[in-house]
Amino acid sequence: MKRFLTAFLAVFSLLAFVCLGFSGCVRDKEDCIPDKLGETEGYYVYYNNYRCLTDGTQTEKLLSGITVDGVEYTDEEFEIWDWAYMTSRKEIIYFLATNKEGEDRKYFLWHYNYDIKESGLLYTFEQGMSLVLSEKYCFVYDYDNGERKDGILFDWNFNVVEEDLDGYYLRGEILYGYNYGESTLFWWKDGNYFSVQVEGRLFYENVLFWGDYVYLFPEQGTDKVYAVDLNTGEATIHTFENGEKFLDCTGDRGAVTKGDNVYFITYTTETPTEYEIFPLEAGCALWALNGTELKHVYTFSEKYEVTFASYSNEENINFNMEYIINKKGQTDYIFAYYNLNKNKFVKDFYGQYEYPDEPRLKVGEYEYYVDTKSYGGLMNSKRCFYLHRVNGSKDEILYYYFDEKDGTLNPLEYNDIHTR
Repeated sequence: MKRFLTAFLAVFSLLAFVCLGFSGCVRDKEDCIPDKLGETEGYYVYYNNYRCLTDGTQTEKLLSGITVDGVEYTDEEFEIWDWAYMTSRKEIIYFLATNKEGEDRKYFLWHYNYDIKESGLLYTFEQGMSLVLSEKYCFVYDYDNGERKDGILFDWNFNVVEEDLDGYYLRGEILYGYNYGESTLFWWKDGNYFSVQVEGRLFYENVLFWGDYVYLFPEQGTDKVYAVDLNTGEATIHTFENGEKFLDCTGDRGAVTKGDNVYFITYTTETPTEYEIFPLEAGCALWALNGTELKHVYTFSEKYEVTFASYSNEENINFNMEYIINKKGQTDYIFAYYNLNKNKFVKDFYGQYEYPDEPRLKVGEYEYYVDTKSYGGLMNSKRCFYLHRVNGSKDEILYYYFDEKDGTLNPLEYNDIHTR
């Protein structure tokens, strides 16, 4: 909580300063409307259970009726409880629940191929379920008091691979689970079950999957970190012997990594501040894990509590650094970064960070991407989405959509663009 408040105040103060100084921070809705739009090439944007042309016209529903064992169900006689796209196969996987009058509710796992426009039943269930896809599996599960249960793992041909998987989440080829705030991580991979127990408690932000390893950082203040081989279940435990304790391993965008390295921060001292429950955890150091190897990277000045800032990249790791400024225990903070290429630490600035380019989807001779503009002011900000089409050096907007969060689907949060 303390790290969150510090980062929030830093970012909010910066945004407030910029927005007070520059009127361009406030944009009206009308200012978001493009002067010119390109014409559709006839391709379709697929989203949820709908599609439309790339200029936003001709919206139509995809799955509008099903037949099971000779019984027909209109789109008013079934509900889509969950869905996911297999874009490499042009398949949408649905979990459906029927509501046909005079009939008990039924539950179906269904597929729809939006390339050849064929659909059919994959599996029948006795209860409502949710689903998630990876590049290899489809995992279907139920919730009970917030926990996943009755999980069934399918391969991409929808053969059952494993059943009775309670408490698991699917991540790539790995099913894993742990009880939040407890000490055991368990996982399934390639037909084998594994588990590892740690000293201390596990929380979602401190369980980091990276390559063939999962790195476990039990709750803040412990003196151990774990590197666990996901293929064998073997755990390498690193215990600090000089008073170091775990402090931070993530930024607002997840694990701070470079290549095969995963970075984290330790601290050695606690100093009271004006807030009794928030001591300053200083005497910090930066560490890297690569496979099972632990490496010390940098030791910071002892007066600072150091945590990862929101943005880092392959070259610069950015930090927020808090320190005590008077005898009352009041604190202030500075920004800083560590340049991994030069092995150099710099205070008072964030390292140069370029936002990654918007991901582009290549379809035929074109590339597509979506960007946004905000409008409505700092305290009531909304967004307008734009679908761009790129052909060579020509970049044009085909369609824009004001996302008013009114419950309607946003076509530009699409799953795929297809030629038919």
